[in-house]
Amino acid sequence: MISFEQDKLQVTKDILTHSPKMTIVAILHALSDTEEFLSHLVQMGHEVSVIFAKPFSKNTDVIARIERTGIRVEQLDYDALENTSILKETITQQLEQASYPLVLIDVGGYFAQPLIELSKQQKPLPAGVVEVTTFGHNKYEDAKQQIKVPIVSIARSELKDMEATFVGESAWLAADRVLREVGVSAHGNTVGIVGYGMIGRRVAATAKAHGVHTLVYDTDTLKLLNARSHNHAVTLTMKELMTQSDIVISATGTQAISLADVLSAKDGIVLASAGSKANEINMDGLRNHAKGSKDLSSMLTRYTMEFGKKVLIMRDGAAINFLIGSCPDATMDLVFAELAEGCTAIVKNDLALHTLNEVSNAVRQCIAKSWLSMQ
Repeated sequence: MISFEQDKLQVTKDILTHSPKMTIVAILHALSDTEEFLSHLVQMGHEVSVIFAKPFSKNTDVIARIERTGIRVEQLDYDALENTSILKETITQQLEQASYPLVLIDVGGYFAQPLIELSKQQKPLPAGVVEVTTFGHNKYEDAKQQIKVPIVSIARSELKDMEATFVGESAWLAADRVLREVGVSAHGNTVGIVGYGMIGRRVAATAKAHGVHTLVYDTDTLKLLNARSHNHAVTLTMKELMTQSDIVISATGTQAISLADVLSAKDGIVLASAGSKANEINMDGLRNHAKGSKDLSSMLTRYTMEFGKKVLIMRDGAAINFLIGSCPDATMDLVFAELAEGCTAIVKNDLALHTLNEVSNAVRQCIAKSWLSMQ
């Protein structure tokens, strides 16, 4: 039986019940699963000082309810998160005020630079940081030698793989919905997928299952072999993908579609992002180069380039998977449970420095077993 009333993050709640007390500062998607996660933290006696809501994945009603609990919610754009001192100042302030060891939760590597700067000073430091995403994992990989606190990454966990299944599926279903809202069908067209990682391969599989031709590009040729073995057409060049595809969905976690790629694309191409940050497409370059634009709907904008070429962008380059609920809350229990275990390991203070620690396979097995027993 499907339950609509009970807690969705039941495994997470149980872990937090037995975790040592901690103070949390976090950068998170401000969605219903985050709301429940924060609620469990507070109910179990932990302290949540402030969360920074990610710009393109936030729900205003959720934020209002979180704020009513007394938790401060900061709503900043990416430029402020990345190019101001607010994160460093927040960490410094909370180190002075925290009742328990201060643990940072990161979704995108935003705390990496502040931690580098703080590590250079002879001052107290947070207990550690837990990173959730592959994009953030890569940033901490580059910064780890300069950071003097433990880093835990759950980005490459098998438990996260469950989330990726839903995210990839949601990205395609959202793209299809955006097109249907303007009276267009994707059926019979070619969908290009940039990046055949955890999310990209799910986008490709879902798109193919819904009756479109799929064409995959990845810089990793081994991933292209994998895509080919799953009956997707593949290409070794972005240029071929952009000239052969009618719709392109990028899922790399980096800026994968340059202005040059856009200018070489087929006329009328539709571009969309399945990353959690609006960075898959060079939107600044596109806007600066465009001769004009027109909103075809609230989620689809047509840009006119030189020589009259049309390029259509979904959600102005922001992730489309959040349009329909990127991942069910009950499935997100697996991610939040591992996140809670990562925070617990940091507070217990038995982790190595200058490396990306992971939650052990034994703990992941326990999370999986507990989750399955509750289904």
